Amino acid sequence: MEKIYDYTIKLLRYVLKGDVPDLPNDIDFEKLYEFGRSHGVENMLYVGLKDLKIDVPKEVFQKLYYSYLMSIKIDTLQTMELEKIGKAFEEAGIDYIPLKGSVVKYFYPMTNYRKSGDIDVLVRGNKLESARAVVENDGYKFNYIYEQNNVHFRFAKKTFCLELHRKLVADYNRSYDFLSRAWDYAELEDGTNHTYQFDINFLYVHLIAHIAKHLRSGGAGLRLFGDIWIMQNKNMIDKTKVRQYLEKANLSEIEKYTVKLVERWFLDKKENDKVLNKLELFVFRGGNFGTVSQKINMASLGQADSKQFKNKYWKKKFLSDFFEPLPYMKQKYPILVSHSWLLPIMWIYRLVKIPFTEMHMVSKHLKEYSMSKKSDMEDLSEIYRIVK
Repeated sequence: MEKIYDYTIKLLRYVLKGDVPDLPNDIDFEKLYEFGRSHGVENMLYVGLKDLKIDVPKEVFQKLYYSYLMSIKIDTLQTMELEKIGKAFEEAGIDYIPLKGSVVKYFYPMTNYRKSGDIDVLVRGNKLESARAVVENDGYKFNYIYEQNNVHFRFAKKTFCLELHRKLVADYNRSYDFLSRAWDYAELEDGTNHTYQFDINFLYVHLIAHIAKHLRSGGAGLRLFGDIWIMQNKNMIDKTKVRQYLEKANLSEIEKYTVKLVERWFLDKKENDKVLNKLELFVFRGGNFGTVSQKINMASLGQADSKQFKNKYWKKKFLSDFFEPLPYMKQKYPILVSHSWLLPIMWIYRLVKIPFTEMHMVSKHLKEYSMSKKSDMEDLSEIYRIVK
Protein backbone atom coordinates (compact mmCIF):
# COMPACT_ATOMS: atom_id res chain seq x y z
CA MET A 1 0.00 0.00 0.00
CA GLU A 2 2.97 2.35 0.40
CA LYS A 3 2.94 3.01 -3.35
CA ILE A 4 -0.77 3.93 -3.13
CA TYR A 5 -0.09 6.28 -0.21
CA ASP A 6 2.74 8.00 -2.07
CA TYR A 7 0.77 8.30 -5.32
CA THR A 8 -2.19 9.83 -3.47
CA ILE A 9 -0.04 12.42 -1.71
CA LYS A 10 1.66 13.40 -4.99
CA LEU A 11 -1.71 13.94 -6.68
CA LEU A 12 -3.03 15.99 -3.75
CA ARG A 13 0.16 18.01 -3.78
CA TYR A 14 -0.36 18.74 -7.47
CA VAL A 15 -4.02 19.74 -7.00
CA LEU A 16 -3.45 21.91 -3.92
CA LYS A 17 0.05 23.23 -4.62
CA GLY A 18 0.70 22.83 -8.34
CA ASP A 19 3.81 20.63 -8.08
CA VAL A 20 3.91 18.39 -11.16
CA PRO A 21 4.72 14.89 -9.87
CA ASP A 22 6.86 12.09 -11.21
CA LEU A 23 4.38 9.23 -11.05
CA PRO A 24 5.07 5.49 -11.47
CA ASN A 25 3.26 3.56 -14.22
CA ASP A 26 2.57 0.35 -12.30
CA ILE A 27 -0.20 1.57 -9.99
CA ASP A 28 -3.40 -0.28 -9.12
CA PHE A 29 -5.97 2.41 -9.90
CA GLU A 30 -8.82 0.50 -8.29
CA LYS A 31 -6.92 0.48 -5.00
CA LEU A 32 -6.04 4.14 -5.51
CA TYR A 33 -9.72 4.98 -5.92
CA GLU A 34 -10.73 2.96 -2.85
CA PHE A 35 -8.00 4.55 -0.74
CA GLY A 36 -8.95 8.05 -1.90
CA ARG A 37 -12.61 7.33 -1.18
CA SER A 38 -11.77 6.08 2.32
CA HIS A 39 -10.22 9.51 2.99
CA GLY A 40 -12.83 11.59 1.16
CA VAL A 41 -10.34 12.92 -1.39
CA GLU A 42 -11.13 10.82 -4.47
CA ASN A 43 -12.71 13.86 -6.11
CA MET A 44 -9.35 15.66 -5.95
CA LEU A 45 -7.58 12.55 -7.25
CA TYR A 46 -9.84 12.77 -10.30
CA VAL A 47 -8.74 16.37 -10.90
CA GLY A 48 -5.07 15.42 -10.74
CA LEU A 49 -5.39 12.35 -12.94
CA LYS A 50 -7.44 14.24 -15.53
CA ASP A 51 -5.16 17.29 -15.66
CA LEU A 52 -2.02 15.17 -15.88
CA LYS A 53 -3.63 13.02 -18.60
CA ILE A 54 -2.88 9.79 -16.76
CA ASP A 55 -4.13 6.67 -18.57
CA VAL A 56 -6.67 5.30 -16.07
CA PRO A 57 -8.84 2.22 -16.77
CA LYS A 58 -12.24 3.38 -18.02
CA GLU A 59 -14.28 1.79 -15.20
CA VAL A 60 -12.15 3.37 -12.49
CA PHE A 61 -12.04 6.73 -14.25
CA GLN A 62 -15.84 6.75 -14.47
CA LYS A 63 -16.09 6.14 -10.73
CA LEU A 64 -13.66 8.97 -10.04
CA TYR A 65 -15.56 11.26 -12.41
CA TYR A 66 -18.86 10.38 -10.74
CA SER A 67 -17.35 11.19 -7.33
CA TYR A 68 -16.19 14.54 -8.66
CA LEU A 69 -19.63 15.38 -10.08
CA MET A 70 -21.28 14.33 -6.83
CA SER A 71 -18.89 16.54 -4.85
CA ILE A 72 -20.05 19.53 -6.95
CA LYS A 73 -23.70 18.63 -6.43
CA ILE A 74 -23.39 18.04 -2.68
CA ASP A 75 -21.29 21.17 -2.17
CA THR A 76 -23.87 23.29 -3.99
CA LEU A 77 -26.81 21.79 -2.11
CA GLN A 78 -25.07 22.09 1.28
CA THR A 79 -24.19 25.73 0.57
CA MET A 80 -27.80 26.52 -0.32
CA GLU A 81 -29.07 24.61 2.70
CA LEU A 82 -26.77 26.43 5.12
CA GLU A 83 -27.91 29.75 3.66
CA LYS A 84 -31.51 28.65 4.20
CA ILE A 85 -30.82 27.60 7.79
CA GLY A 86 -28.90 30.81 8.41
CA LYS A 87 -31.80 32.91 7.14
CA ALA A 88 -34.19 31.04 9.45
CA PHE A 89 -31.86 31.62 12.41
CA GLU A 90 -31.57 35.30 11.54
CA GLU A 91 -35.37 35.64 11.46
CA ALA A 92 -35.67 33.76 14.77
CA GLY A 93 -32.97 35.87 16.44
CA ILE A 94 -30.63 32.93 17.03
CA ASP A 95 -26.87 33.55 16.99
CA TYR A 96 -24.93 30.86 15.10
CA ILE A 97 -21.46 30.07 13.77
CA PRO A 98 -20.85 27.77 10.76
CA LEU A 99 -18.15 25.21 11.59
CA LYS A 100 -15.47 23.08 9.95
CA GLY A 101 -16.02 22.13 6.29
CA SER A 102 -18.66 24.80 5.70
CA VAL A 103 -15.96 27.40 6.40
CA VAL A 104 -12.64 25.91 5.29
CA LYS A 105 -13.91 24.84 1.86
CA TYR A 106 -13.62 28.49 0.80
CA PHE A 107 -9.85 28.28 1.34
CA TYR A 108 -9.49 25.61 -1.37
CA PRO A 109 -9.01 26.28 -5.11
CA MET A 110 -12.59 25.01 -5.61
CA THR A 111 -15.09 24.64 -2.78
CA ASN A 112 -16.16 21.17 -3.90
CA TYR A 113 -12.60 19.90 -3.36
CA ARG A 114 -13.28 19.91 0.40
CA LYS A 115 -15.99 17.31 0.93
CA SER A 116 -18.19 17.42 4.04
CA GLY A 117 -20.59 14.79 5.29
CA ASP A 118 -22.55 17.15 7.53
CA ILE A 119 -23.51 20.76 7.98
CA ASP A 120 -22.14 21.81 11.38
CA VAL A 121 -23.39 24.86 13.27
CA LEU A 122 -22.63 26.19 16.74
CA VAL A 123 -25.42 27.93 18.67
CA ARG A 124 -25.43 29.39 22.14
CA GLY A 125 -26.26 26.79 24.76
CA ASN A 126 -29.36 28.62 25.98
CA LYS A 127 -30.69 28.78 22.41
CA LEU A 128 -30.29 25.12 21.53
CA GLU A 129 -33.97 24.25 21.96
CA SER A 130 -35.02 27.29 19.95
CA ALA A 131 -32.60 26.30 17.17
CA ARG A 132 -33.92 22.76 17.30
CA ALA A 133 -37.47 24.02 16.86
CA VAL A 134 -36.40 26.06 13.83
CA VAL A 135 -34.73 23.15 12.02
CA GLU A 136 -37.49 20.70 12.90
CA ASN A 137 -40.01 23.17 11.53
CA ASP A 138 -37.99 23.04 8.29
CA GLY A 139 -38.41 19.28 8.05
CA TYR A 140 -35.39 17.97 9.92
CA LYS A 141 -35.92 14.91 12.11
CA PHE A 142 -33.99 14.48 15.34
CA ASN A 143 -31.55 11.58 15.06
CA TYR A 144 -29.45 11.33 18.21
CA ILE A 145 -27.31 13.19 20.73
CA TYR A 146 -23.63 12.73 19.98
CA GLU A 147 -20.99 12.26 22.68
CA GLN A 148 -21.29 12.53 26.41
CA ASN A 149 -22.37 15.85 27.90
CA ASN A 150 -24.67 16.51 24.91
CA VAL A 151 -22.00 18.14 22.76
CA HIS A 152 -24.14 18.20 19.67
CA PHE A 153 -27.51 17.08 18.35
CA ARG A 154 -27.80 15.38 14.98
CA PHE A 155 -30.71 15.86 12.58
CA ALA A 156 -31.51 14.45 9.15
CA LYS A 157 -33.64 15.63 6.22
CA LYS A 158 -33.63 13.78 2.91
CA THR A 159 -29.98 13.90 1.82
CA PHE A 160 -28.87 16.39 4.49
CA CYS A 161 -27.32 15.77 7.89
CA LEU A 162 -27.21 18.73 10.27
CA GLU A 163 -25.37 18.87 13.58
CA LEU A 164 -26.34 21.55 16.06
CA HIS A 165 -23.49 22.08 18.51
CA ARG A 166 -24.03 23.71 21.87
CA LYS A 167 -20.29 23.52 22.55
CA LEU A 168 -17.23 22.54 20.55
CA VAL A 169 -15.92 19.72 22.74
CA ALA A 170 -17.08 17.70 25.73
CA ASP A 171 -16.34 18.87 29.27
CA TYR A 172 -13.71 16.17 29.76
CA ASN A 173 -11.76 17.16 26.65
CA ARG A 174 -8.26 18.54 27.28
CA SER A 175 -9.16 21.69 25.31
CA TYR A 176 -12.50 22.37 26.98
CA ASP A 177 -11.42 25.33 29.14
CA PHE A 178 -10.19 27.24 26.10
CA LEU A 179 -12.71 26.12 23.48
CA SER A 180 -15.66 26.66 25.83
CA ARG A 181 -15.04 30.41 25.33
CA ALA A 182 -15.66 30.10 21.59
CA TRP A 183 -18.04 33.06 21.43
CA ASP A 184 -15.31 35.34 22.81
CA TYR A 185 -13.37 34.65 19.61
CA ALA A 186 -16.28 35.18 17.21
CA GLU A 187 -17.22 38.32 15.27
CA LEU A 188 -20.52 39.29 13.71
CA GLU A 189 -20.43 39.05 9.93
CA ASP A 190 -21.02 42.31 8.06
CA GLY A 191 -24.62 42.90 7.11
CA THR A 192 -26.02 40.33 9.54
CA ASN A 193 -27.50 40.42 13.02
CA HIS A 194 -26.91 36.84 14.18
CA THR A 195 -24.35 35.24 11.85
CA TYR A 196 -20.88 34.99 13.41
CA GLN A 197 -17.50 33.75 12.26
CA PHE A 198 -14.45 32.70 14.24
CA ASP A 199 -11.22 34.64 14.43
CA ILE A 200 -8.99 32.80 11.91
CA ASN A 201 -6.48 31.79 14.60
CA PHE A 202 -9.19 30.33 16.82
CA LEU A 203 -10.61 28.50 13.80
CA TYR A 204 -7.19 26.94 13.17
CA VAL A 205 -6.92 25.75 16.78
CA HIS A 206 -10.43 24.31 16.64
CA LEU A 207 -9.44 22.34 13.52
CA ILE A 208 -6.40 20.96 15.38
CA ALA A 209 -8.68 19.98 18.26
CA HIS A 210 -10.97 18.25 15.76
CA ILE A 211 -8.05 16.27 14.34
CA ALA A 212 -6.98 15.28 17.85
CA LYS A 213 -10.51 14.12 18.64
CA HIS A 214 -10.70 11.96 15.51
CA LEU A 215 -7.24 10.47 16.08
CA ARG A 216 -8.22 9.66 19.65
CA SER A 217 -11.34 7.95 18.30
CA GLY A 218 -9.39 5.85 15.83
CA GLY A 219 -8.52 7.90 12.75
CA ALA A 220 -8.53 11.25 10.96
CA GLY A 221 -8.76 11.50 7.17
CA LEU A 222 -6.36 13.25 4.84
CA ARG A 223 -8.89 16.01 4.14
CA LEU A 224 -8.58 17.23 7.75
CA PHE A 225 -4.82 17.54 7.30
CA GLY A 226 -5.45 19.26 3.99
CA ASP A 227 -7.25 22.03 5.88
CA ILE A 228 -4.16 22.65 7.99
CA TRP A 229 -1.86 22.65 4.96
CA ILE A 230 -4.05 25.16 3.13
CA MET A 231 -4.08 27.56 6.08
CA GLN A 232 -0.35 27.20 6.64
CA ASN A 233 0.53 27.57 2.97
CA LYS A 234 -1.59 30.68 2.51
CA ASN A 235 -0.10 32.32 5.64
CA MET A 236 -3.61 32.83 6.96
CA ILE A 237 -2.71 32.59 10.63
CA ASP A 238 -0.79 34.71 13.09
CA LYS A 239 1.69 32.13 14.37
CA THR A 240 2.39 34.00 17.59
CA LYS A 241 -1.30 34.11 18.48
CA VAL A 242 -1.78 30.51 17.40
CA ARG A 243 1.03 29.37 19.69
CA GLN A 244 -0.63 31.16 22.61
CA TYR A 245 -4.01 29.62 21.79
CA LEU A 246 -2.51 26.15 21.37
CA GLU A 247 -0.85 26.35 24.78
CA LYS A 248 -4.13 27.39 26.38
CA ALA A 249 -5.91 24.53 24.58
CA ASN A 250 -3.21 21.96 25.48
CA LEU A 251 -2.76 21.17 21.78
CA SER A 252 0.82 22.25 21.12
CA GLU A 253 2.24 18.76 20.69
CA ILE A 254 -0.41 17.37 18.36
CA GLU A 255 -0.24 20.57 16.28
CA LYS A 256 3.52 20.14 16.02
CA TYR A 257 3.12 16.62 14.63
CA THR A 258 0.25 17.67 12.35
CA VAL A 259 2.40 20.41 10.80
CA LYS A 260 5.35 18.02 10.47
CA LEU A 261 3.12 15.59 8.58
CA VAL A 262 1.79 18.14 6.10
CA GLU A 263 5.28 19.54 5.59
CA ARG A 264 6.52 16.01 4.89
CA TRP A 265 3.75 15.52 2.33
CA PHE A 266 3.69 18.93 0.68
CA LEU A 267 7.21 20.27 1.18
CA ASP A 268 9.28 17.06 1.13
CA LYS A 269 10.70 17.82 4.57
CA LYS A 270 12.41 14.61 5.63
CA GLU A 271 12.60 13.86 9.33
CA ASN A 272 13.29 10.41 10.73
CA ASP A 273 10.98 10.73 13.71
CA LYS A 274 9.63 7.39 14.94
CA VAL A 275 6.44 8.86 16.39
CA LEU A 276 5.81 10.84 13.20
CA ASN A 277 6.28 7.69 11.11
CA LYS A 278 3.79 5.80 13.26
CA LEU A 279 1.31 8.65 13.13
CA GLU A 280 1.58 8.83 9.34
CA LEU A 281 0.85 5.12 8.97
CA PHE A 282 -2.01 5.39 11.48
CA VAL A 283 -3.55 8.20 9.41
CA PHE A 284 -3.12 6.37 6.10
CA ARG A 285 -4.60 3.12 7.39
CA GLY A 286 -7.49 4.74 9.24
CA GLY A 287 -9.33 6.56 6.48
CA ASN A 288 -11.80 9.24 7.44
CA PHE A 289 -12.80 7.87 10.83
CA GLY A 290 -10.49 4.97 11.58
CA THR A 291 -10.79 1.22 11.14
CA VAL A 292 -12.72 -0.75 13.73
CA SER A 293 -9.49 -2.27 15.05
CA GLN A 294 -7.87 1.18 15.41
CA LYS A 295 -10.94 2.49 17.21
CA ILE A 296 -10.97 -0.42 19.63
CA ASN A 297 -7.27 -0.29 20.35
CA MET A 298 -7.27 3.46 20.92
CA ALA A 299 -10.28 3.19 23.23
CA SER A 300 -8.72 0.31 25.14
CA LEU A 301 -5.58 2.35 25.85
CA GLY A 302 -7.70 4.55 28.09
CA GLN A 303 -8.82 1.55 30.16
CA ALA A 304 -7.19 -0.09 33.17
CA ASP A 305 -7.63 -3.56 31.63
CA SER A 306 -7.33 -3.14 27.86
CA LYS A 307 -7.74 -6.86 27.09
CA GLN A 308 -10.98 -7.12 29.05
CA PHE A 309 -12.26 -3.91 27.44
CA LYS A 310 -11.61 -5.23 23.93
CA ASN A 311 -13.33 -8.54 24.65
CA LYS A 312 -16.40 -6.72 26.01
CA TYR A 313 -16.42 -4.42 22.99
CA TRP A 314 -16.43 -7.28 20.51
CA LYS A 315 -19.20 -9.12 22.34
CA LYS A 316 -21.29 -5.95 22.28
CA LYS A 317 -20.38 -5.33 18.63
CA PHE A 318 -21.45 -8.76 17.44
CA LEU A 319 -24.65 -8.69 19.49
CA SER A 320 -25.62 -5.22 18.24
CA ASP A 321 -25.00 -6.23 14.62
CA PHE A 322 -26.95 -9.47 14.83
CA PHE A 323 -29.71 -8.08 17.04
CA GLU A 324 -30.08 -4.57 15.66
CA PRO A 325 -32.23 -1.96 17.48
CA LEU A 326 -35.80 -1.40 16.34
CA PRO A 327 -35.14 1.81 14.28
CA TYR A 328 -32.60 -0.04 12.09
CA MET A 329 -34.73 -3.17 11.80
CA LYS A 330 -37.68 -1.05 10.65
CA GLN A 331 -35.64 0.06 7.64
CA LYS A 332 -34.95 -3.57 6.67
CA TYR A 333 -38.38 -4.96 7.57
CA PRO A 334 -41.14 -2.33 7.07
CA ILE A 335 -43.69 -4.58 8.76
CA LEU A 336 -42.11 -3.53 12.08
CA VAL A 337 -43.27 0.06 11.55
CA SER A 338 -46.83 -0.92 12.44
CA HIS A 339 -46.10 -4.19 14.27
CA SER A 340 -43.07 -3.53 16.49
CA TRP A 341 -44.01 -6.50 18.70
CA LEU A 342 -42.67 -8.74 15.90
CA LEU A 343 -39.09 -7.58 16.58
CA PRO A 344 -37.91 -10.81 18.37
CA ILE A 345 -39.37 -12.92 15.53
CA MET A 346 -37.67 -10.77 12.88
CA TRP A 347 -34.38 -11.11 14.74
CA ILE A 348 -34.66 -14.91 14.47
CA TYR A 349 -35.68 -14.61 10.81
CA ARG A 350 -32.62 -12.44 10.11
CA LEU A 351 -30.28 -14.86 11.91
CA VAL A 352 -31.51 -17.64 9.64
CA LYS A 353 -30.93 -15.44 6.55
CA ILE A 354 -27.47 -14.11 7.48
CA PRO A 355 -25.50 -17.14 6.14
CA PHE A 356 -27.13 -16.58 2.76
CA THR A 357 -27.38 -12.78 2.55
CA GLU A 358 -24.93 -11.10 4.94
CA MET A 359 -21.90 -13.35 5.26
CA HIS A 360 -19.78 -10.47 3.99
CA MET A 361 -20.60 -8.62 7.24
CA VAL A 362 -19.61 -11.63 9.35
CA SER A 363 -16.37 -12.09 7.39
CA LYS A 364 -15.56 -8.40 7.73
CA HIS A 365 -16.04 -8.43 11.51
CA LEU A 366 -13.97 -11.60 11.93
CA LYS A 367 -11.15 -10.02 9.92
CA GLU A 368 -11.35 -6.82 11.98
CA TYR A 369 -11.39 -8.86 15.19
CA SER A 370 -8.26 -10.72 14.11
CA MET A 371 -6.50 -7.46 13.17
CA SER A 372 -7.33 -5.86 16.52
CA LYS A 373 -5.78 -8.81 18.31
CA LYS A 374 -2.56 -8.48 16.31
CA SER A 375 -2.23 -4.68 16.60
CA ASP A 376 0.96 -3.31 18.11
CA MET A 377 -0.39 -1.60 21.23
CA GLU A 378 2.97 -0.01 21.99
CA ASP A 379 2.88 1.80 18.66
CA LEU A 380 -0.58 3.17 19.33
CA SER A 381 0.25 4.12 22.91
CA GLU A 382 2.62 6.83 21.66
CA ILE A 383 -0.10 8.26 19.43
CA TYR A 384 -2.62 8.00 22.24
CA ARG A 385 -0.34 9.94 24.57
CA ILE A 386 -0.23 12.85 22.12
CA VAL A 387 -3.97 13.10 21.51
CA LYS A 388 -5.66 11.90 24.72
